[in-house]
Amino acid sequence: MIKERVKKYIEEERLSDGSEHILAAVSGGPDSVCMLMILKELGYETEVLHVHHGLREAADRDEEFVKALSEKLDVPFLCRHFDVKRYAEEERLSTEEAGRRLRYAFFEERAEELEKSGRKVKIAVAHNMDDNAETVLFQMFRGSGPRGLCGIPPMRDRIIRPLLCIKRSEVEEYLAAHGQDFRTDESNEGNDYTRNRIRHIILPAANEQINSRSTEHVAYSAEMLREAEDYIEDALKEAYAANVKLEEGIAHIDREGFKKLHPYIQKRLLLLVMKEVCGSARDITAVHIRLFRELFSMETGKVLDMPHRMLARCERSEILLLNK
Repeated sequence: MIKERVKKYIEEERLSDGSEHILAAVSGGPDSVCMLMILKELGYETEVLHVHHGLREAADRDEEFVKALSEKLDVPFLCRHFDVKRYAEEERLSTEEAGRRLRYAFFEERAEELEKSGRKVKIAVAHNMDDNAETVLFQMFRGSGPRGLCGIPPMRDRIIRPLLCIKRSEVEEYLAAHGQDFRTDESNEGNDYTRNRIRHIILPAANEQINSRSTEHVAYSAEMLREAEDYIEDALKEAYAANVKLEEGIAHIDREGFKKLHPYIQKRLLLLVMKEVCGSARDITAVHIRLFRELFSMETGKVLDMPHRMLARCERSEILLLNK
């Protein structure tokens, strides 16, 4: 039973201890409608948050639908209107990214309001197993590293995703069994966007022609990678604490200690140090990491120019990374 699987997933991933006020982000689409109904069935104290992006002609009807559903389920409803197109132009963002930022800013603002009154709050969003598999494939095709291949996390800060354990087809079955309709976003139907092509062409082909459980296997692989990544992060923190000192914006990296580290930890450590010194990992490539690693085997006095106007310099017992 889907409700019981979601309940078990919430418990296993420690998404909620049952005492929190759950802010459910509900667009009116099948996933968010299903999530709201299951949270209500499971007895969570829930409030609906809906965002009117001002982009689609159907947005007013979406708002009316979600408001009516909230009243039917006896759940408080709160809607916020945004001019996403204008915000995207002002901030030079895609409309998708602009909408995402405004949505989550609204969710966090409401959560902070409730926390001021002493409540514990979680924000529930309705990504499902298919969304997770699509994200992993999208990141893979972009050439992402292990972190990107971990997929969508069940929880990040106060954001929880209780439907990651069920497939889109199961969401539709649940709604059909309950006689519950939903709203459809026509932008998800076409194949104009890369993610839509993965959703409508690539993943269905994998399920039909390679393995009927491809979606589940991709999601499971992402889960294993996420656990491995958590382990690596712990090792990386230990390596940083033992070999790196950051003083007045200058990183001091112990040469001998660094050489004893596993090559993968070395690379991750150098990327982390570069990000610490310059404040961003943008434009830092595998080539920069390789040249930086080679510096540890070079003679004292050797200097290497790095991105973001950084400079790496060999000292007798350490490598210095500093801003020019």
